Amino acid sequence: MDDHIGHFLNFMSVEKGASGNTVAAYKNDLQQFDSFVTGLRGNGTPRDWEQLERDLIIDYLLSPKSQQYYADNIFEFPLAKGAPQPKDVPTLASLQPPQIDLATLTDTKGTIELMRKAGVL
Repeated sequence: MDDHIGHFLNFMSVEKGASGNTVAAYKNDLQQFDSFVTGLRGNGTPRDWEQLERDLIIDYLLSPKSQQYYADNIFEFPLAKGAPQPKDVPTLASLQPPQIDLATLTDTKGTIELMRKAGVL
């Protein structure tokens, strides 16, 4: 998997012109995922990217270590039950989202207007 990560990072840097910070973030995330997969090897876990299945990726994203990383570094709302709540971020239960009829979101102009009225734009 390391070769694939290196090729991808090179592609992002050279071909896409991604910033050094973006490439470093991708590298960190992909190496953490690779470590997760490596830790599972011997249990029929894939040995290369082409063999990965959706459920393994979901297991990684919902793992306690990943949830902690997202909470501490990205300030993302925890998705897994029992995952730590990020500091200085309200809980999902405490939010009071605007009531929006999803049927009214059929056109871009109307959607933007609703978002402006709701104060999110």
